[in-house]
Amino acid sequence: MPGFVARKTFSEQMPLKWLATYINKCGAFDLACGSGTKGALKLKKSIIYLDDDPGCLDVFQLTFDDEYEVRTATTPDEARRMLAERVADIVVSDQNIPAIKGEEFLR
Repeated sequence: MPGFVARKTFSEQMPLKWLATYINKCGAFDLACGSGTKGALKLKKSIIYLDDDPGCLDVFQLTFDDEYEVRTATTPDEARRMLAERVADIVVSDQNIPAIKGEEFLR
């Protein structure tokens, strides 16, 4: 995928609690507007989550939507289109997607 670099790949299943801890370490980032910190705009980091299970996508979105811009996809093609439109800060993929292994998608 042009312009995309996987920074961390997990090859084993990760409990949502551990994933939440890892993602929260990334945090949101600030963009200063004008001089100093007055008027700083808090931007959310973006996450794309690829999973063929709509229930998992819903739980993930509910868990992280307050602090992150969460985009979800049920197919690798849909996730690729999202990445082509706008690069994500974090990409999470289920390992057992029917069309492709999650690890292959992240490459």
